Amino acid sequence: MLKLHPVDEFSVSPPPEFPFRRGCFSNPDGSVGVLYADLPWDRSPPEGKHRGWIRTETVEFAFESSIGFRYAQPIPDGRWWVVAARSRDAWGAEIIDPTGHPIRRTNRVGVGDGINCTEVDAEGRLWLGYIDEGIFGSGYPAGLVRFDPVSKPGLEVAKPNWEYQAPGGISEMADCYALNVVSPEEVWVCPYPDFPVVRILHGKEEFIQRSLISGAHALAVHGDRLLFAGGYEHRGKYHLVEQGRSQEVALLNAPDGYAFARGSRMYIVNADPKHKRGKTLQTADTPWPTVVRVYDLADL
Repeated sequence: MLKLHPVDEFSVSPPPEFPFRRGCFSNPDGSVGVLYADLPWDRSPPEGKHRGWIRTETVEFAFESSIGFRYAQPIPDGRWWVVAARSRDAWGAEIIDPTGHPIRRTNRVGVGDGINCTEVDAEGRLWLGYIDEGIFGSGYPAGLVRFDPVSKPGLEVAKPNWEYQAPGGISEMADCYALNVVSPEEVWVCPYPDFPVVRILHGKEEFIQRSLISGAHALAVHGDRLLFAGGYEHRGKYHLVEQGRSQEVALLNAPDGYAFARGSRMYIVNADPKHKRGKTLQTADTPWPTVVRVYDLADL
C-alpha cells in the first residue's frame, strides 16, 4: 500500500465562549482556518444574533451574524464570507467587513438554500455547491455557481457570474459532492449521480474521467493524479486514481474525522464527538479542540 506522510499540522483550542466547532476551511494560499460558534448549529440564539469566532494561522477575531452560519471563507481585501448551509429566507451568506472591531458589521447576500460546499478563489469569488434539496428547491438548479463579493452594505440578491453546465454525455448535477478550487482559473468537481471528474478551466467544463470512487467527499489533484477521500464503500479510506486505475493510500497519522481538499493538498480534521447522527452531544462547558493534518499528493 502506498503511504503518505503529513506535511503540516494546524491545531487550535477555542475560547470558552465559543465551544462549538462549525467547520474548517482552507485559504487560497493553502493555509488552514477553523470556525467556532457560541451555540450548536441546530439551535437558534434567543436574541436572533449568531456569534462566531474565526482563527487561522494569521488572524483571529469574533463576529456577530444574523444567519446560522456553517462555513467561512476569506476575501483578499480582508473581508470574509460567512455562509449558512440551510436558509429559510434565502439570505444564506454575509460579508464581514475588516473594521478590526471585536464584533464586525455584515451585509447579507442572497445565495439560496441547501449549500454543501464552499470555497473562495484568490480573487475573492465564492464558489458554492448545493445539495439536492437546494438544486431542486430554493438554491440553484445548476448545482455549482460562483459569486462576486459585493461591495456595498445592506441586502443584496446576488446573481452568479458563472453557473455549471454538465459536459456532453454527463448527467446534470443533482448534488455537489467533492469540490476543489485550485485557482481562479481552475476548479475540479465530482458530482452526483454519475460521479464524473470534471475540470473547469477558465469557466469551461471538461469531462476528465469516471472517478472510480462513488460518493467521495473530497478530491485532491496533482497533474493527472487524483486522490479521493471516502466513498460509499470506502468510508475513512483514501484512494489514488491515475491512468484509469485505483489503489488505496495510507495517510499516516491521519485523524479519525472528515476531509477537504485544495489543489494537491488533502486536509484531514479530527472527529468532533459532540455530533452524532445530527444531534448535538457537546455541552457549553466542554469545548473541543481542532487538529488538522495536511497531506500533499505532490509528495506521493
